[in-house]
Amino acid sequence: MLLLEFRNGRTLSFHLVLGPGPERIRKRVFEVARREKKLFNNTPKSLANKWNSLYRKQILNPQHYEEPNFKAIREKITHLVSKFVGEDLESLAQKVQAAF
Repeated sequence: MLLLEFRNGRTLSFHLVLGPGPERIRKRVFEVARREKKLFNNTPKSLANKWNSLYRKQILNPQHYEEPNFKAIREKITHLVSKFVGEDLESLAQKVQAAF
């Protein structure tokens, strides 16, 4: 029901996505995300039928794609993902778990 994904286009970003599942659970998770807008920073105004991105963290901007130092880019990605797991993911999980 909750999915963590990378989206790679002009930028690289990390998303927490609310996917298909039992409607009552999806609604409850969505309500938590709407209440906690500062933490769930990408929550739309209404619940879609299948997919909603609730959280977004940009990792790379377009200038990073022009950087020839792939080791530095890999280190940046590793650092930001580790930081997300150690900080934001814990807070996101606590808020959702508290609703159940």
